[in-house]
Amino acid sequence: MNTCSEWFKIDPEQRDVGLDTWLAARNELGEGRLFGKGVFSILPMEFHFLPLSRSPFFSTFRSALRDYASRYAHRRAILIAMAALVGWTGNWHWLPELFSHAFYQYALALPALTLLVFYGNAKKYWRWTTLVAMVLVWFPFMLSFLTGPSDTRPNPPKTRITLLQFNTLRKTEPLAKWLASRARDVDVVLALEVDTPFSSVIEAFSGDFPYHIERFSEDSFGIALISRYPFAQARILDTIDPIFPAVDTVLITPSGPLRLVGIHPPPPVSAEGAALRNHFMEELSVSLESDLPTVVFGDFNSTPWSPKLRAFLSRNGLEDAQRGHGMLSTWPAQLARYADFLGVPIDLTLLSPSLTVESRQSGPFLDSDHLPVITRIRY
Repeated sequence: MNTCSEWFKIDPEQRDVGLDTWLAARNELGEGRLFGKGVFSILPMEFHFLPLSRSPFFSTFRSALRDYASRYAHRRAILIAMAALVGWTGNWHWLPELFSHAFYQYALALPALTLLVFYGNAKKYWRWTTLVAMVLVWFPFMLSFLTGPSDTRPNPPKTRITLLQFNTLRKTEPLAKWLASRARDVDVVLALEVDTPFSSVIEAFSGDFPYHIERFSEDSFGIALISRYPFAQARILDTIDPIFPAVDTVLITPSGPLRLVGIHPPPPVSAEGAALRNHFMEELSVSLESDLPTVVFGDFNSTPWSPKLRAFLSRNGLEDAQRGHGMLSTWPAQLARYADFLGVPIDLTLLSPSLTVESRQSGPFLDSDHLPVITRIRY
């Protein structure tokens, strides 16, 4: 009993020492008697639980975390920073460009690793090296995403155009069901990877979207655009090959003509695919030469950090609609539906500086590997 009483009298700041005393009391009295009513009724002392911060499990976890932070965190951070820097050299070869597509994941991982490095016992040299690596990645990320152009015109545009773009994966029914409840809120629908059965969607929504242009395909590059506004011009662009068509339309809106170009270039995941994609974008740049306000949207198979895409933006005087509106991952939809950092943004909307982005958001999972994207612009 004296052993048990001593443990109850232990100062709260010495609970880790008191634990050994309690274990000795349990062995002496038996577990049932130690926790029995009689023991507590004859002891007028206050019962104190062992603080979590002083528990053996927490101490072991903290020791293991500090050991990892001291020995490995700075190495992981440097490797991630190097991968990000390699991605910036994607103009020279298709393989380094692949590293640029995970830039969002780099920007999330580096601050966490930097905190671990400073938490651990890493040398001062590694601490500052990791901090510099994080800044080198975070600075362009901040510029390319978290900040955006602001509309300073004295008379802001009043016409709102709502664009819906979606890679259907040749599955018609999910989009048709979802669009049935949203047709009145959408002005233009760009559907990618569509085949002949998609004609039923065009017919079903002909009252809401009477104007359309399409080229169906049984492979992954069919394309269709349906619109509430009439066309002043509509054509199919065969930029490099009929296999990779694009749609080029001019809409008649209350604010004047608006050019919409829907694209789906080949994925640059091999030397041949990258060469086809580069040729596609070069030919598209030639066809974009126009004084009309323009929107280029679709499945680019590239992220905003791709050096090739940044060159395309610069050459054509376009801006990324995501700038200033946060991160919006769309692929793979099976993961991106839960959190943006689990995917990459490859379904993009690029537009002329004269157009204002009001909002941009992703839609629900529609049984495809892409999420739909809704962009509202003012013109």
